[in-house]
Amino acid sequence: MTKIKIHSSSVRFPVAPTLYGLFFEDINRSGDGGLYPEMLRNRSFEDSILPKRCTFLPNGLDFTTPNGWKDQFNNGEGLRRWNPDLKPTAVPGWYSEGAQICLDQEHVLNEKREAALNVQFTAGSLIYNDGYRGVPCEEGTALSGYLFLKSCPVDGQAPTAAPASITLSLRSADLRNVYASTQIEIKSDNCEQHDAACAEGYAKYDFNLTPCATDWNGVFVISSDVNQQLLIGYTSLKPAETFKGHGLRTDLMEMLKNTSSAFFRFPGGCIVEGFTKETSMRFPN
Repeated sequence: MTKIKIHSSSVRFPVAPTLYGLFFEDINRSGDGGLYPEMLRNRSFEDSILPKRCTFLPNGLDFTTPNGWKDQFNNGEGLRRWNPDLKPTAVPGWYSEGAQICLDQEHVLNEKREAALNVQFTAGSLIYNDGYRGVPCEEGTALSGYLFLKSCPVDGQAPTAAPASITLSLRSADLRNVYASTQIEIKSDNCEQHDAACAEGYAKYDFNLTPCATDWNGVFVISSDVNQQLLIGYTSLKPAETFKGHGLRTDLMEMLKNTSSAFFRFPGGCIVEGFTKETSMRFPN
């Protein structure tokens, strides 16, 4: 039998220090919900919108690109084998109990957004997001988030001048156990703060939630005690503490840092190509 001996302490020739590095490819949940610790799936409500110039196949679930490449779409949920137990819902990632939800592609947050979530609450109703196979709650670990909200007429009536409120909470998957909650008031004349990210009528509401128990399969809940209609232009929930404040997941970034790699290539893989010319990633010169 042939034997090979490797003498790692005997350096035959120098190796460029930039030879070894890291390569990032956004496969499954390695990006959103992974290295980028966003906890809300479909936070911009655009996942179920087909990429430009792509068309649905006859089954209504899959699509084809202008060049004839076919892929699974599954109402924006991606490959069906990723999570075959997903509950059906009109808006991926978002579910309702007693409330009506639908996409609004007209009254969006700004010109960069393609959709908002229109929610018709009845007293005691709620909507919730189950994240990337659960919203992880860890006892004592603070989470921070924000929503862009706009109040709407209910049944054709003008919004009331009196402020309404919604409750934001972290709960167990069956909605019975509440781990953290906070309440925010929704003003009928919303936009006190106009900026590049905020279209007229929307306002940004920041919030913090610190779970009182640990549950790695929690959900994020928005509930209302009164009848009201809201447009949610965008929302987010992340750990309050991130890697050097840059918004990335601390434990994973520390592991990558400890590899002593000379470079980090981002992004990589097929996601760079996009489905069409419009969806390919562009980089500055």
